[in-house]
Amino acid sequence: MRGETYMQLSATANALDRANRPRMLLVIPALLLIGALIFLFVGYSRFSGERDRLAAQNAQRSALEGVIAQTMALRTDTPNLAREYPIRVFMDSDIQDLIGEVLGPEGTQKITLGRKTERPVLTSPELNMVDLEANVRNIDLFDLFRWIARVESDERLSGIFVSNLRLSPAQGGWTGSVRFRLYQKKGS
Repeated sequence: MRGETYMQLSATANALDRANRPRMLLVIPALLLIGALIFLFVGYSRFSGERDRLAAQNAQRSALEGVIAQTMALRTDTPNLAREYPIRVFMDSDIQDLIGEVLGPEGTQKITLGRKTERPVLTSPELNMVDLEANVRNIDLFDLFRWIARVESDERLSGIFVSNLRLSPAQGGWTGSVRFRLYQKKGS
């Protein structure tokens, strides 16, 4: 009997021990913790995605604000006509000087300057169109184009260009006319 009583007492003690350590009290919080961790991970990944999308939208907004600011600055910025199209009082004498520089003293016999004419620009009432015609006689074509290139590249005459070029062959070279044009702000 002693063995049987010992077994009964041992079985009862084990049953009471299991009753004092309920597994459900450990399993339920563990499952809740796992569920909370999954919920936290899903929430963080959504938050992270939205944060990245917000950062991209902020970058686009900043770029767009910069473009708008530049556009507004360009709209309100009127060109300085006096700086862009300065008055060139000595245009004819500058061109005459370049004849001597490029062609030497005999160049003044081959190229003669006409008078300077000014007329208003119809599309911009604050500007004048200035023309200066040069007559060329018996000039080598290479010398003529060298002189034209020098006139167009001279910093005193910035903005000048050839508006008309008429040439015909002659016995000693080429004869014709070159019309230079530039725009300048009207004098006050």
